Amino acid sequence: MYRWMLFLWTAIGLAFSNPSFCQDDLSKAIDWHYGPAQAKVGKVAQLTVPRGYAYLDDGKDIRKLAEKLHNLYDPSEIFLLAPAGFLNGKSSWHMGFWYDATGYVPEKGQPPIDAAGILASARNDQSEENKELAQNGYETGEINGWAIEPHYDSTSKNLEWAYDLTWHDSNSKSYEENVNYCEKVLGQYGVLTVSLVAEKGEFERFFAEFKTILKTLRFNAQNLRGGTRAQPYGISKVTFNELVEPAFKKPTPEAAVPPNASGGNGTPGWAGKWPWALLLLLLLGLGVLVLRKPSRKPK
Repeated sequence: MYRWMLFLWTAIGLAFSNPSFCQDDLSKAIDWHYGPAQAKVGKVAQLTVPRGYAYLDDGKDIRKLAEKLHNLYDPSEIFLLAPAGFLNGKSSWHMGFWYDATGYVPEKGQPPIDAAGILASARNDQSEENKELAQNGYETGEINGWAIEPHYDSTSKNLEWAYDLTWHDSNSKSYEENVNYCEKVLGQYGVLTVSLVAEKGEFERFFAEFKTILKTLRFNAQNLRGGTRAQPYGISKVTFNELVEPAFKKPTPEAAVPPNASGGNGTPGWAGKWPWALLLLLLLGLGVLVLRKPSRKPK
């Protein structure tokens, strides 16, 4: 999902910096709703939308917006919120909401968050994404480091982090720095991801607005964490590290294959298989002897 979000914000930056793009088109053929309102965030939560904000709560409209921004559509995005000025070019930031029915992700028993390992995975992921972006004539991104290191907030029960990024044009010249902030809201049956991306110099101001709005987010009763009710998707084995960066996979000693027991392709060779083959042959030999042993007739 992280790669989708980076691509989304790249497309938005392209659209706003393109003189031929008319942002007034964002209000046409798209069914925007306006605050103040109590909005449904998919089928899992509700959000209080203040006056001066617009939102999309239908996948078809989110898809239309993605197409207008020359972006790929991510079907897991269930809600989008933006200042009303986003529709007429006076504002360039908005919030995206994605939901993943992972099952219950426990806080206890989680391995330590490996910020360095996650950052390395994210940079590698972005490097691969850049190849795709360059082929399409789009700007490429470079992850400079952490704006906010990943951590679990035991008060809000949320996992949060932010990347510091620089975008480069087709001539590899840097033209924009921004902060990509993500927050994972843990529910009873899944995880809701909320993202904010803004220019680095304006991030703090937009971040304050973001946090104020996010405080009004409420999971529906059936998805509230806690209690002993049944969990239809079970207990998830996903770690916090993987929630931050899905590509993060830290090898475990148990999963490693000893060099002397591997074939050329890394799978166990005969050196690791012969004890089992010998045992099987011995069992077969004993079976043959039993079958060939003459039986005694009763007197």
